Amino acid sequence: MLNLLKIRKAIVVLCVSLFCFGLVQAGGPEEERAQAQALFDQGLAYYTGEGVEQSYDKAMEYFKQAADLSLSEAFNMIGTMYINAQGAEQSYKLAAKNLHQAGLLGDANAWYNMGIMRYNGWYYTQSYDKAFECFGIAADKGLVGAQCNLGVMYYNGEGVEQNLEEGFKYIKLAAKQGFTDAQYHLGLSFLDGDGIEQSDETAEKWLQIAADQEHEKAKSMLEELQGYRKLKSIAEQGDMDTQYQLAVLLMDQGSIVWDDEAAKKMACKSSQSRAHASCCGVRDN
Repeated sequence: MLNLLKIRKAIVVLCVSLFCFGLVQAGGPEEERAQAQALFDQGLAYYTGEGVEQSYDKAMEYFKQAADLSLSEAFNMIGTMYINAQGAEQSYKLAAKNLHQAGLLGDANAWYNMGIMRYNGWYYTQSYDKAFECFGIAADKGLVGAQCNLGVMYYNGEGVEQNLEEGFKYIKLAAKQGFTDAQYHLGLSFLDGDGIEQSDETAEKWLQIAADQEHEKAKSMLEELQGYRKLKSIAEQGDMDTQYQLAVLLMDQGSIVWDDEAAKKMACKSSQSRAHASCCGVRDN
């Protein structure tokens, strides 16, 4: 069985990068919504530097004007900028205030980002339970990053009782929509049979899909797996040095292929091969 527990834990960090952009939602008359949209678009231009000189300060000004017109996405952007200290001093309190307002207006990205804050203990008391709730709301609204996070939390038993089948369901849902972190996780799930029948072929398929989109951990995973399989193939042909190298790799608790039992068997096979080679050498002399 592959050593994926530490990988799952590490990957959570990659899954929870802040979501900033999404569908614009605003209340009020059509003219007011159009004005809010225009202000938000101008703020976004300054935020990204598209067509204008990049400026977080000016972006914040326009987002605040759009927020005054009850634009949910503007509140979300203001919240993320307070977290990242963009256009303002970092303030988790103000971030929480603006994200909460965006969430009340139905913004999925804001619920996701509130999940991030709960997960990491930013301003709020750290709580996997509350983070899971926030991600659940965002996931129900169709946000793939939240669906991926729910899957990982089900795998890890964070904020919810561990359930590999539910974890697989959410990971697959997000992966099918093209979310690269989820595609990577889906590859891991098939590698280890987490909530699904184990399949090396399907695992490599999903890892390759993620790697083709420049997912660094997927590329690293594929390289390590391919190296392992190459060593294993040569070792099975009786090469003593390779058998020893494979045994060392299998004994490495930091390796994804860590397997004490398999390591012992391979070490034994390597010893037997060396003993046989030594015996044959005596007879040849």
